[in-house]
Amino acid sequence: MTIRAVVSASPEETFTIFSCNSSDAFDFDKDGLSNAQEYATATNPTSPGDYFKATNPTRNANTFSVSTAGKAGRTYLLERSTTMALNSWTTVATQGPLGSDATVTLSDAATPGDAAFYRIRVTGP
Repeated sequence: MTIRAVVSASPEETFTIFSCNSSDAFDFDKDGLSNAQEYATATNPTSPGDYFKATNPTRNANTFSVSTAGKAGRTYLLERSTTMALNSWTTVATQGPLGSDATVTLSDAATPGDAAFYRIRVTGP
């Protein structure tokens, strides 16, 4: 399973919201995610315990499901690929934009017979 946040945040937005080193590539709280990734997923780049992560990946019969801690204003897309090639990803489930923070569970009820790769893409305001 591949989990990836797709992001683009300006250094000024990151600095204004969180008052930390505003470089997109910098990881202020040392949790493994850059400031830009944390901005895109609405996690706090100054708190090492607040970061984007996928939980409970499961596959039962033909259904794959995964959860994450959803943040208000963000939309979560579960994408699938059988090759991981650049333009091979297909959105199979969407939830959001969320009105408030809540657990998001995304499912693919038509998993391919062999192998598949999944990622969660996060979009926001």
